[in-house]
Amino acid sequence: MATEGYFRHGQYFLGRQEYVGSLERCGVVRTRFPPEPNGPLHIGHAKALHVNFSVAETYKGECILRFDDTNPITARKHHCMNAIEMINWLGYKPSNITFTSDYFEILFNFALTMIYKGKAYVCHLEYVNIPFDKKVSVESPWRTRPVEENIREFYRMFGGSYVEGQAVLKMKVKTRSGIKDPVAYRIISQPHYRTKMHWLVYPTYDFSHPIVDSLEAISVSLCTTEFVSHRALYEWVQKTLDLPKVSQREQKKLVVPFTIMSKRYLVGLLGRGFTDFDDPRLVTLAGLRRRGIPPQAICKFVALGFHEYSQLLDITREILYPVSPHRLVVLDPLICHVMNYDDLASAAREYPLTVRIPEFDTFSQTSSRVVGIARHIYINKFDFSKNEKDKKHCLTPFSEVHLRGTDYVMQVTHLHHSQDKLIGLDVYLRKVLMKDRRMKVLTWVCNPAKIKVHLIDSRFQDQGSQPAPILSATALAEHSLVSTLKISAEFTYGQTYQAERFAFLTLDPASTLNEYIFNITCLLNLHSQLQASLLKVFHQN
Repeated sequence: MATEGYFRHGQYFLGRQEYVGSLERCGVVRTRFPPEPNGPLHIGHAKALHVNFSVAETYKGECILRFDDTNPITARKHHCMNAIEMINWLGYKPSNITFTSDYFEILFNFALTMIYKGKAYVCHLEYVNIPFDKKVSVESPWRTRPVEENIREFYRMFGGSYVEGQAVLKMKVKTRSGIKDPVAYRIISQPHYRTKMHWLVYPTYDFSHPIVDSLEAISVSLCTTEFVSHRALYEWVQKTLDLPKVSQREQKKLVVPFTIMSKRYLVGLLGRGFTDFDDPRLVTLAGLRRRGIPPQAICKFVALGFHEYSQLLDITREILYPVSPHRLVVLDPLICHVMNYDDLASAAREYPLTVRIPEFDTFSQTSSRVVGIARHIYINKFDFSKNEKDKKHCLTPFSEVHLRGTDYVMQVTHLHHSQDKLIGLDVYLRKVLMKDRRMKVLTWVCNPAKIKVHLIDSRFQDQGSQPAPILSATALAEHSLVSTLKISAEFTYGQTYQAERFAFLTLDPASTLNEYIFNITCLLNLHSQLQASLLKVFHQN
């Protein structure tokens, strides 16, 4: 075991002192995930979850979920509940759930201790409303105020003698990184969602974090590189208050290009392009779940250190491909009238005609479904062309195609037009011969159900831009797609199907028994011509 802890391949490995110190303090390695309950968790939080829980797993320890609820203006109970739901959805099980507000009394007493030691003072300068300011060189005239006076003034802050901005408690320190006299406590005259109006003064992150980490016997404080400059202050607080030392280690923050990951921007965009944080265009965990991204894909994405959205979709395809049931879906329907249907049914001694189609790529009786073939078959309009030169790619009057999942070949006998617009085809079906094995294969449906399909663009040009609109198209799907759906008051996430030659489709929670809505989780790996044809359907609507 190395003397110092280190990051490697997205994981953190404890140093000898960190490991031994953990066992001495509480008998176990312990980490914590400390989000602020002021907005939704996003994919960046998934990276922090992975790092902290992987340490606990590696050393057979535990990870605490701690809500850093020190700001009553933004902290909300529903953000806590949503975070717990998302963390459980990702598959993580915290050993305990705590709140910084659990320690308000203890933190207040530690602030008094710091004042008694001459390491904190009450300041009344206006600029001190910010946690720290490296640019301000003017020393506070209250920095040398006597201890007894600071104690009295701090109690006056607590008792409501001052309003917001009139007084703060500052720590008397200047770190090597340039932080001078950062704020430890400030006045906020708003009710806290847990403590109501009991407190009028609230600790800052810089003051509360090192104390609570030490109280909870955390083995190592893992954070992002934006807190490198805070490390010296973190250590100073623990040393000044004679608390057990907890080391702080930083790693690079996850940044996914062309997405919004700032809570501040997310909250600011609410109502300006989307109505909730589970919008499938967002990289919030709720948004990714609604889009149909499986939790395993998110965990693998952050574990491998990826950062491009396209890489997340690649992992999603890899995970969904073997487990998502196949269904036939036609996005841009063109009706085909089977002219020899009665002859086929008579020859097969079956009316109506049926075929057994595999649920997955590997055929078996236990993972297959029966699909009927009716007099009217629907194919995609872009799968038909009047041009003979297109016969290698689609159905034409001069070529035949194989119907997906069947042993039938389709050929065109007549085209129906209305006002020079193609509205249907007359076709004949025949059995597949050995020579037909290399024939073009088309998706089709009969007696279909209507579904609405959403095309989602997750790209934002910049932090302040609005999201691209969700494009919709009405598609026809084989009836077994909708008959197997679970639609109830308690929505079941993760109802994902593979629409053959198209995409992975996931049922949206806005669906009803009268309208089935599916989000395109990701397109299949398609050749460029087919992909362009599919996307064109959405842009034409």
